[in-house]
Amino acid sequence: MRGVSSQDLESRLLRFVNGHLLPDGDEPVDATTPLFAGGRINSLRLLNLLAFVERTLDMEIPEEEIVMDRFHSVRRIAEAFGGRG
Repeated sequence: MRGVSSQDLESRLLRFVNGHLLPDGDEPVDATTPLFAGGRINSLRLLNLLAFVERTLDMEIPEEEIVMDRFHSVRRIAEAFGGRG
């Protein structure tokens, strides 16, 4: 299977985060919005986000690669994991 490009992953992540992950009433995020600022993403939502990335890429992300810096924003996630899978 061919990997999902960073740009495609970023688009899919933005739709998922804004459509399914953020609490009701939260302002939508853009690609560079810090996801953990103001409680947008908590530990449970992070697990859902991680599962979405793994499903989208059709791969398991190694535990040692699950670090907060790589999940800071949608763009960082896409840059860190896009093109894999």
